[in-house]
Amino acid sequence: MPCKRCSCCLTCQTESHELHEYFYDLPPELCQLKIIGFSKDIGSSLSLLPSIMHRLENFLVAIELKHVLSASFPEGAEVSANRVRPRYLLCYLDSSILALVLEALTTEKCQERISLERLEILGDAFLKFAVGRHFFLLHDTLDEGVLTRKRSNVVNNSNLFKLAIRSNVQVGSICRCSKGHRWLQRKTIADVVEALVGAFIVDSGFKAATAFLRWIGIPVDFEASQVTNVCRASKSYLPLAAFRDMVALENLLDYRFLHRGLLLQAFVHPSFTDHGGGCYQRLEFLGDAVLDYLIISYLFSVYPKLKPGHLTDLRSILANNKAIANVAVDRSFHKFIFFDSSGLKEAINNYVEFVNSLSARESSQGPTCPKALGDLVESCLGAILLDTGFNMETVWKIMLSFLDPIMSFSSFQLSPLRELQELCQCHGLDLQFPTLKKGSKYLVEAKVTGIDKDVGLSVSVMNLSKKDAIRIASQQLFPKLKVKIAC
Repeated sequence: MPCKRCSCCLTCQTESHELHEYFYDLPPELCQLKIIGFSKDIGSSLSLLPSIMHRLENFLVAIELKHVLSASFPEGAEVSANRVRPRYLLCYLDSSILALVLEALTTEKCQERISLERLEILGDAFLKFAVGRHFFLLHDTLDEGVLTRKRSNVVNNSNLFKLAIRSNVQVGSICRCSKGHRWLQRKTIADVVEALVGAFIVDSGFKAATAFLRWIGIPVDFEASQVTNVCRASKSYLPLAAFRDMVALENLLDYRFLHRGLLLQAFVHPSFTDHGGGCYQRLEFLGDAVLDYLIISYLFSVYPKLKPGHLTDLRSILANNKAIANVAVDRSFHKFIFFDSSGLKEAINNYVEFVNSLSARESSQGPTCPKALGDLVESCLGAILLDTGFNMETVWKIMLSFLDPIMSFSSFQLSPLRELQELCQCHGLDLQFPTLKKGSKYLVEAKVTGIDKDVGLSVSVMNLSKKDAIRIASQQLFPKLKVKIAC
């Protein structure tokens, strides 16, 4: 019968019993250890072996996944598993030699100098754009809401996990804690998939990233005829050209349309029904996805050392609706919109007047930003993307021109809330935001207290938006806390 130790045979069980009879426990006082020919240098070198073996194991895991990708589709051979020759592997303290694949497989919990988070952010943005583009062209009658749900069903963590398991991607995941335990959580595997997408983009470009998504089972393909059909269908909006100065609008965008129907569609609000149906929402869906991806690509390239958290903060600054709406105001897009809503007209006029005033540069308060203004910018980008046949270089140049008013208005500051939280964590302080609603406004108090330190500060802010109130309170409290801690 099999033994309990190795489940092999009766012989093994007998040998185990015999060995047990010849083992004795001796007190350490009776034992003496003698090491002959063992120098201090050898001992120091041996102490490095665990770290070396750990790096070697991780490197081999990356190579294993690289072989899986190379054998699965031609573009899989294009992404690098290492940036230098393997003989330099022992220079493990230099993180620059580690591969994009290795980086895409290393989680933050590994406590290494690299992690997958930056590549994951890039890959996630491209994934949403590529899948969104696919469904946009495949279903030419579905509205924005249905398209969003279809995309979500593909890019959510649960589906990415299932596709990764089916494609055997999980074999490469390096998820190890400081005690050496390895685990594979669903979200971890999904993050690895997104990070690998980012790795393909950085190392080999769109073609390889798209091939990887296709191999893993994510639909991203489309036909040129689908783009042509969408452009032709936009002719139904051409009668609206009689009511707008199309040349002036194209000058504001610095782009000449081959299919002006797309440009007109980009300015039709859902409330406008005098033209026979249709609005900018589908173009907005497409433009929002490409804008988010291009902004992430810009930040990823311009700030290669930026931490993932701060990368996300900067994306929020550049891609939030208020920032995008300021682009619409700067380009006077609001003058060309087709809509039939007195409430929207009043909201747009109030916000445009506020943005154009000097007080807007000095105060975070002001009227609510109409979502329609930001929608116009995104729908314009979607229209240009279609009109160019998905020429990303053209859209990239226009996106860069949009960033100037955004950075000017926002002062390009990182999240004051994140900075305040990190400062409190660093000094062991307790941060709370007690909130009280008074009518239509929120009264938020940013409160910092410390047990071991004589710290007790608070700032109160009232705003129509709870989120804005927390942000403003954090922004006011942060410099005060820095001065208090320095004293």
